[in-house]
Amino acid sequence: MVLPLIRGCKLDDYMLGIKECLEQFVTTTETTRKVNPNYENWQAHDQALLGWLISFMAIDIAIQLLHCETSKQLWDEAQSLANAHTKSRIIYLKSKFHNTRKREMKMEQYLAKIKNLAN
Repeated sequence: MVLPLIRGCKLDDYMLGIKECLEQFVTTTETTRKVNPNYENWQAHDQALLGWLISFMAIDIAIQLLHCETSKQLWDEAQSLANAHTKSRIIYLKSKFHNTRKREMKMEQYLAKIKNLAN
């Protein structure tokens, strides 16, 4: 649901790592360093996106990701969390399906029980 908003604002490159963080300072002469205006622009967009992503998350997920400093880091870690949850759910469902027996149940009851496991 948040992806259309991110794409509409052309910010998806930030969270995907396509638009990488720029150097914070540029050297104007051998001894003078100046803040890179492109870095400031990148930082502003990335932090706005980071805030949006966190605000759209469930609180229990957001708490686990509050340490993230960039939208890319948050996106990558959120995907890792989702993948871990998916793998554990697959293992759980395989076990439940394997151990569910029809026994004396009517076929409709058995199929309803199997369907409820998946939901």
